[in-house]
Amino acid sequence: MALIVLLAASVLMTSSVSASRAAFASRCSVWPMPRDIACGGSTLRVAPEFAFASASASPLLRRAFARYEALLLLNCSGDAAAGGGAAPLPLLHGVDVRVASDSEELQVGTREDHNLTVPGGRGGGRGTIAASTVYGALHAMQSLSQLVARCELPCAPLAIADAPRFKWRGLMVDTSRHFLSAERLKQTVGAMEESKMNVLHLHLSDYQSFPLALQSLPLLAEGGAFRASNGCRSPYNPMDGGGGLNGSRCVHTMAELADLVAYAKAYIRIPAVNFLSNSLLFILK
Repeated sequence: MALIVLLAASVLMTSSVSASRAAFASRCSVWPMPRDIACGGSTLRVAPEFAFASASASPLLRRAFARYEALLLLNCSGDAAAGGGAAPLPLLHGVDVRVASDSEELQVGTREDHNLTVPGGRGGGRGTIAASTVYGALHAMQSLSQLVARCELPCAPLAIADAPRFKWRGLMVDTSRHFLSAERLKQTVGAMEESKMNVLHLHLSDYQSFPLALQSLPLLAEGGAFRASNGCRSPYNPMDGGGGLNGSRCVHTMAELADLVAYAKAYIRIPAVNFLSNSLLFILK
């Protein structure tokens, strides 16, 4: 009988611990997992006038402020009460951002460490971000946006200290074997930002196709790109390329690539152009 009681107590304790961990994970889930994160059990509401503030003159940081302010205020109900007639939730009025460097140069090895703190308690207040570079500040804002849902932050007080484990966190997109429009590539860049990746590698040519329109060598794309009449579908992948066609061929113009580079300001761009493999492309065609 004593053994049964002990086993039952053990099961209850294990269930309690598991439930506690699940509750913590639901309130305090950040991707990728930070090096150090501490979450409280209070809820703050993002104030309607929420704003980031900084002495930094970085245009990139200023654009990010506008983007994340809109994201944090997304899907707000307009009701600041906790529900059920409870008192209104304390407000998070904004976040003060300090960066040690305004430089917007991003290379492998650029420091991206950052600290994010948000107060708890009934008074609410303002959070703080301290980062070595503007890119560390961007990651801190991304972490905050992941924790806010319907204008509520359910884990105050909050403290995050993080830095990337790997300097190179990249994604290679093979747009030669499976053509992707410039708009699809921009969507990919947005997903990379959410995952705090920092390298976009465009594989722009191989012997399957040559989707790069070069003014100096126009015949490469004319003879080597997939056909728009087939929806830019590759024989290696039946999915369509997402539109964004140029003429009768599925190609990227230099203007499109320049626009993509400007859009993906926070990333390293490494186009891969393999001319030798394309010699096989024209022999086969």
